[in-house]
Amino acid sequence: MSGRTVRDRRGGGGGWIHRGSLQHEGSVALRHREVGNLAECGWNGEEFQPALPVARRTVARPSARIRRGIETAGANRSSPEQPGRTTPCGRQIVLCHTFFNGIADSELRSKGVRFMIDSVGSGCVLFGRSVAVTVFTMVLGGLLSGVSAESLAQINWADAHSSGSVHRNSTPKPSLGTNLQHEAAQHWENGGFPGLIGNWLPLGKTLRGKVEGNGAPLRGYKVSLYASRVAGLPFDRILATTHTDAAGEFELRYWMPPQLPDYLRPVLFVIAEKGPVMLVAASGSGAGRLENVVINERTTVATGAAFAQFVHGDRVRGNTYGMLNAVRMAENMADPKTGKVGEVLRRTPNGSETSTFATFNSLTNVVAGCVADSIHCHALFAATSHAGETPATNVLQAIANIMKSPAYPNYPSAADDPVYLLSLASPLYQPALTERPTNWLLFIKFTGGFYSEQDSDNLMNGPGNVAIDEKGYAWVINNYKPRAPDEFACTGQRLLKFYPWGETFPGSPFTGGGLSGAGFGVTFDPRGLLWVGNYGFEAPSCANGNIPPDPAKKIPATHNSVSLFLPNGKPLSPESGFTKGNIWWPQGTVSDREGNIWIANCGNDTITLIPNGNPLLAKNFPLPGAGTPEAPNLKPFAIAIDPKGRAWVTGNNSGEVYMLTVDGDIQVKDTSMVDISYPIGISGDSKGNMWVNSTSGVRIPCVDPYEPQDGPNPSIVFFPADGGEPMQIINQGGLGLPWGNAIDGADSLWVFNFGQSPVEGITEDTQFGNTAISHFCGSGKCPQGLNLGDPISPPTGYTSDALDRLTGGGIDPSGNIWLMNNWKKAGPALYDINPGENSIVIVPGAATPVKTPLIGPPRTFAKPHVNVHNTASMSQ
Repeated sequence: MSGRTVRDRRGGGGGWIHRGSLQHEGSVALRHREVGNLAECGWNGEEFQPALPVARRTVARPSARIRRGIETAGANRSSPEQPGRTTPCGRQIVLCHTFFNGIADSELRSKGVRFMIDSVGSGCVLFGRSVAVTVFTMVLGGLLSGVSAESLAQINWADAHSSGSVHRNSTPKPSLGTNLQHEAAQHWENGGFPGLIGNWLPLGKTLRGKVEGNGAPLRGYKVSLYASRVAGLPFDRILATTHTDAAGEFELRYWMPPQLPDYLRPVLFVIAEKGPVMLVAASGSGAGRLENVVINERTTVATGAAFAQFVHGDRVRGNTYGMLNAVRMAENMADPKTGKVGEVLRRTPNGSETSTFATFNSLTNVVAGCVADSIHCHALFAATSHAGETPATNVLQAIANIMKSPAYPNYPSAADDPVYLLSLASPLYQPALTERPTNWLLFIKFTGGFYSEQDSDNLMNGPGNVAIDEKGYAWVINNYKPRAPDEFACTGQRLLKFYPWGETFPGSPFTGGGLSGAGFGVTFDPRGLLWVGNYGFEAPSCANGNIPPDPAKKIPATHNSVSLFLPNGKPLSPESGFTKGNIWWPQGTVSDREGNIWIANCGNDTITLIPNGNPLLAKNFPLPGAGTPEAPNLKPFAIAIDPKGRAWVTGNNSGEVYMLTVDGDIQVKDTSMVDISYPIGISGDSKGNMWVNSTSGVRIPCVDPYEPQDGPNPSIVFFPADGGEPMQIINQGGLGLPWGNAIDGADSLWVFNFGQSPVEGITEDTQFGNTAISHFCGSGKCPQGLNLGDPISPPTGYTSDALDRLTGGGIDPSGNIWLMNNWKKAGPALYDINPGENSIVIVPGAATPVKTPLIGPPRTFAKPHVNVHNTASMSQ
């Protein structure tokens, strides 16, 4: 229906009138004295103002039967005494009286039609100004065409929706035929209305489910359906509430308020509470909401982990894509339709092959202990409440806090990890951890399918780095062609795309455009185009002729180009790639906010600049002390852009840090007061400070082969934006061989280690231990008692047997950390054959979300203004 709805000011009062396709002359009068006690559900009189009757004809007094319906319509709320009964709060009956004049359709000319409107206050479904207008417009259109006022008067509207059936007070009048009775009953049973109204008024929805805990159904739990808007201003709402019956089952009938239309894709949560116990499940978003759900410890841990960065006390709020993507990430861990373990977590390459499944089960056992005995709930709240932060007061917040602060001191002492001790109280879920972990993060592995064995049918081999787009989709570059570990791996020619929850995107991998063994260089530009640096990774036998050359398969590899792709994966660059600008063994490839593309040419000690992303204008800047293309001296590797648009570059072989302008001015930063050795990764924070990884042990292969060095002093170096002296942090926080790094939305630093350090004395049979990621306090807010540069991660780092030797990584809008398992943990025996690993790892909810794509300094999501009139807690 089109047209404009305006407030009628005629006669000093006026109702709501729709001026549009109906071309009516009537008006609607909402009798103020017939309005129920809407304040009972939080209506403050501001959402819509009842209009005094100003119709051209006298408004008839409602019949006695209608008045009784109004008087008996109450809040109809459920209670522990009536478990399982859905009762949207504050259901009130409002009488509308309308007159129709000059309407062409004879079925719409009936006069004196009395129509009962369900109006629900802010505690359930808010019929605000816009919906009130819509309802009145629908009445004007004769939506109950053919239904007499006398017949409508016999329907007990107060119970029609809450019970799922229509109750009649007396025998129907002949004017309401049998077929129409049946049709109306069907509409009401489905939460709708008869006639055309079913097409205009949002239909009621039904959610059925079961609450389980500690291995049994949970009776008498308060169950609430909570909605959180993910676009624009925050808007939280409890849509409906009920209680579980003796079997732990429940049924919720609800309506989506106008502030939460499906196209905004509000995220829905089902919360079950009793005393200090809270169990939660994310039940979908927008039109994808579930109709059946099981809530238990598994769904609670999955929701707490996936939404960790969005849980704020008793509310769940966050940026649009971060929240939407977290729904699917939670399903990787627990299926909300069944309450069982999610398929991704249960099956290869996870399942029994890593400790992540056992860690997840131990966390579910922590929640099971809380269900079994409330004393464990309070112990959990105490264990997850950290100094300087809001104390945990519910189970969901406690799980979220564990993801944000996942380690306890004095590893491996079990007595000093209260979460591990709580996991032993009710060990229902198995397999579980049998000893304390270094951390409680959940490292979920993805190979592109339910497999882990390496062979030529794999999706990837040697993922090197990742670029994340605006919606959280991850684009991964790949070193080698997939092969079995004992087969020579030639250059990779694939570009991979993943959904934000790790599933392979249809059509991936993408090929063409000159792709050739991409290493560390991948970036989005401001136009949404993707650039890839073609480093040319390959086994030596592919380069020296032992494997017959095949130019079509890039055997040997090319090392002199960048590739460009559309957002749909189609290449814009030719099969040779873009080669202008003296590109040679390119590694770091990044865009600044002006769309200039910067490329670190590891093979000839130069930097290529592609102004405004135009390959025809590419220019080249040699760095001071540059060697030759056959023997590079400096090996520039990684690039980060500061707020002034300057490029900061690490020199892996020179041990220097360079700063360049678009005009080609080059400054070598003063590092005389620190000891930088074989630096690789570099990242800038939102203020322009720079963090450099000093590996002390990785002399990268670039023209010449890989030569691991003794690495006793891995470190990170902080370069302040004001030009002050750099600060070095050595051998802390679990640093191993720090390769890539990333800054999160709180300006803290995450470091991705290429295995452990030191690396002296390695042999052909060396197997590196479990890899760690490290976390350090940055220039933003630090945990209480910590300062800039202090390690947040323990001395072990956050280790996991799901991690191999990491290179690149990134942080997405959900706060998930994406990690590239680039090389195997096996030692030099495979370096010249196939060192590549075939997986990536996602760590849900660990970092403060970042607005993607990362172009220039990281951007965080602004905290939205909170409208106190439109908010609700999960347990309101």
